[in-house]
Amino acid sequence: MNSTLALLANNTITDGRHVPYTSRYVALIYPDASIVIANNILFASSTATDALGCGNSITVPANFYNNNVFSSSANGEAYLGCADQTGTNGNISAAPEFVETSNFRLKGGSPAIDAGSNAAPHLLKTDLAGNPRIINGNGGPTAIVDIGAYEFVPVVVSPKSLSFGTRALGSSTSKMLKLTNAQNRALNISLFSAPTNYSDTGCAASVPAFTSCTLTVMFQPVTAGTFKRNLAVTDDAGSSPQTVPLSGIGR
Repeated sequence: MNSTLALLANNTITDGRHVPYTSRYVALIYPDASIVIANNILFASSTATDALGCGNSITVPANFYNNNVFSSSANGEAYLGCADQTGTNGNISAAPEFVETSNFRLKGGSPAIDAGSNAAPHLLKTDLAGNPRIINGNGGPTAIVDIGAYEFVPVVVSPKSLSFGTRALGSSTSKMLKLTNAQNRALNISLFSAPTNYSDTGCAASVPAFTSCTLTVMFQPVTAGTFKRNLAVTDDAGSSPQTVPLSGIGR
């Protein structure tokens, strides 16, 4: 039987930049043996001085793991009122590197990517944005959950699917896909695989860090029927291959 009575897991908690904030801490907790605190970002970024205030000592350090607790204030503390847990049980203390000050998704290169624990209890299948909760963000041998409320997606293809409707045999129609490399390194693409009756052009074999390219997908049916297949992009990102469902009808 699981004796855990309280759980704080995979949250991003910060003081914000646009709302008046009067507390000294981003979070104040009273940890005890019944509380598990895992995979959280606690970040004092502007108006708060300290990231985590403890009402008492962390009595069971094993229940406090894989958190990123950090204060950017020169006079601030990551931990106040309890022992600093940095360097033990997967806990770190580093600027989380968000995409923007008001966008708390992780930017490529963030220390929170692949730094959580897959063993955290009641780990959800999706993150706050609806993306899969565990994505191999850094291309390591194993997919590891990120710290915080959002999972880093190394390569984003939008839209997520393309529908070409009905086309006469021998005719063609095209639609665009945007492929974004969200990593802090170049994305090397080894293969674009378009199914029969489809073709693609436009993206080079290498996409620089934090840039996008446009992929043109053409539907040109040569036989009658309904064609529902996936376009696949094979690359060196941990989430490879990226797939986009395609659908079209030839008559």
